[in-house]
Amino acid sequence: MKRILPLAVLAAGLAACIVGPAPAQQTPPPAEPARPAPTVRLIEPADLDRPLAPAEPAISFQRAALMDEIQAVLETGRAEVAALEAELDPAAGADAFLAQQKRIEARKARIERDVLAVQLVHAERAGRADSAARLRAALDALDEPPPAPAAPSVRDRDEGRAR
Repeated sequence: MKRILPLAVLAAGLAACIVGPAPAQQTPPPAEPARPAPTVRLIEPADLDRPLAPAEPAISFQRAALMDEIQAVLETGRAEVAALEAELDPAAGADAFLAQQKRIEARKARIERDVLAVQLVHAERAGRADSAARLRAALDALDEPPPAPAAPSVRDRDEGRAR
């Protein structure tokens, strides 16, 4: 009898693990929120004769105009960069190749500046002063010449001689 009791407890525990918790202990699945039933309207023959009502635009006209202007700037810039890249000729010499690469780099920087300028105009028109100030600061940063490289210090020059 002493051996049967532990085996019975072990068997009950094993059965509980396999079967799972008792039904009273199980939590019910979360209820889904009620969704309104979709409304379905049949198309009548009279509906086919009248034009469809225009749908509400997904974006405002101002945003569409901004994106159109930016897209135009980007497309024009890409075309100009592609033309400059087509002129790249490694056989022309290293100096000519480098000069052409610098022209491409300058055009890409001008594209970035033009996009910021378009955004600035639209921000000012919409009265978004905080956005306009940030865009103006970004434009000013692009207009500033890059800082000149610092002259090597005495220590750097001395280390250069030791090498």
